[in-house]
Amino acid sequence: ADGIVKGKTEVRCRSVRVGVVEGVKLTEDLSAVEVSLRMDPEAAGLLREESRFWVVRPRVSGGSVTGLGTIISGAYIELEPGNGEVVGKGAVFEGLEEPPVTAAGVPGLRLILLAEHGDRADVGAPVLFRGNEVGRIDRSVFDSKLRKTRLHAFIEEEYVSLVTENSRFWIENVVEVEAGAQGFKLKMPSLASLVAGGVTFGVPEGVDPGSPTVHGKTFVLYNDEEAAAESTFESAGEFLLLFNQSVRGLAVGAAVEFRGLQVGRVGAISFEHAQGQGGKQVPVIVELDKRRLENQFPLELRDEGGEGLMKAIKDGLRGSLKSGNLLTGQLFVDLDYFEDE
Repeated sequence: ADGIVKGKTEVRCRSVRVGVVEGVKLTEDLSAVEVSLRMDPEAAGLLREESRFWVVRPRVSGGSVTGLGTIISGAYIELEPGNGEVVGKGAVFEGLEEPPVTAAGVPGLRLILLAEHGDRADVGAPVLFRGNEVGRIDRSVFDSKLRKTRLHAFIEEEYVSLVTENSRFWIENVVEVEAGAQGFKLKMPSLASLVAGGVTFGVPEGVDPGSPTVHGKTFVLYNDEEAAAESTFESAGEFLLLFNQSVRGLAVGAAVEFRGLQVGRVGAISFEHAQGQGGKQVPVIVELDKRRLENQFPLELRDEGGEGLMKAIKDGLRGSLKSGNLLTGQLFVDLDYFEDE
């Protein structure tokens, strides 16, 4: 009941006084505070089944500061009218511990983002599309059964069409230094995303957007854009390569390329995949990406089944390890044809 005073604290709706606090007391089990309100006669129609109440006071949340005006005027109780039936005298409401970021009646799209960690995006954090703010995170709830955090996201009505069934959401609040074959890349999010933990969404390159999504749909919230893009991976086949050299620098997830075009990734590196070889060769399983193959190669150049693969190997198709970055020592698998092999 911090800041709530009997006969002084006002009840307001959109900054207009509609009532006053008439009493403040503890409940019998001491688990909550019971606040009695006396509404002005002309404001009786604002009390509906879905009406919400919360205390407005100075709050700091993520990248936003709210309620600064109450430093001088004092705390007050905000009323948000609901959409249900009008209730009469003596109605009981459960007050909100935190003010809602978006009013219930605002048109738009409401989604649920399932995150591994709840500290990646704060309540009030922006939801971005290509760097433009199109929504925000309304609420964060930890699901003890799934052991994951449910982030309730709101997308403004004019941007609802941007979210489709194949959209991917990822965290935008990290500074990334990426070292690859093209050198070093530094990715910096916006200041608001860096402070509050922004969320970005989009459709990975080469993926059909699909139909518009529906209210309440659940999306996975990935840790970064790379993980979001990898989620679209669809294996077109797994192949075992045996190397007569050290694979130090080759990691699971490393690129598999054919003459400079990425066609897959390294799926596993383990001697378990080639038992009986005596440990003389290092087994590496590579997976080809169906989507990349369809986008980059015509039908006549794609895999023709087991016979086509055997013919390609007979014609000299081999896998070799190439350096992706001399500074970091990262390796990738290069597929190519060798005449003298």
